[in-house]
Amino acid sequence: MDLLGDILSSMDKNKRPGLSKPDKMIQKHNEEIRKTAEKERMMINNYKLKIQNKVADFLKNDKVSTMQFPPMEKIFRSVILEACDEAANGLICHTFGREERYVIVYKNPPNDLELEARRFFDYKQWNKEIEAEFKKKKEEQILLATECSTSSQEVQETSKGNNKKTKLIHLECEAISSNPNRTFGMVSSDLKKDKRTVEETLNDLQQKKRLKTQQTNPN
Repeated sequence: MDLLGDILSSMDKNKRPGLSKPDKMIQKHNEEIRKTAEKERMMINNYKLKIQNKVADFLKNDKVSTMQFPPMEKIFRSVILEACDEAANGLICHTFGREERYVIVYKNPPNDLELEARRFFDYKQWNKEIEAEFKKKKEEQILLATECSTSSQEVQETSKGNNKKTKLIHLECEAISSNPNRTFGMVSSDLKKDKRTVEETLNDLQQKKRLKTQQTNPN
């Protein structure tokens, strides 16, 4: 019976039609897709193991409080976030960058100044010196916007006859105050036309105020 079964099985195989050429191409394509997906899966698993080791070393090192990764594709950033979440040690992850996105892992929450600088002004590095400089520029910008707004209001009240001058000052102040995020930390595109620094602009505004005071009180 075994011999007869082998003969019948062999006959059935011979009767089966072979795959057509298009079917063979589809089968080959599907096999390539499967192999590629398996290769990517192994690569992601190996990368995750590498990240898990880096996170473990980071947690053991008391001398560092942040770990910054280079820019990478979203799938690898997701692996970092997942590995930090699985570590369950209170690690905080933030993704920054406008065009090239990167991840920073924190042991402690970052301050608002750093988050603002990295998110809105694309700062790539951060330390105490950069923080002090950033804070100073922010204070200068706020002072400039306040000074400019005050000067514009006073000029409009006392120089109604000089519409052209009033309009120019108003437009200059409006460019600063309407969108502070564009001018904060750097000179705005409008102010770049005369190449003045923040300090020079403040001095000009103060001189305008003194001139206005002298014209109002000639004696």
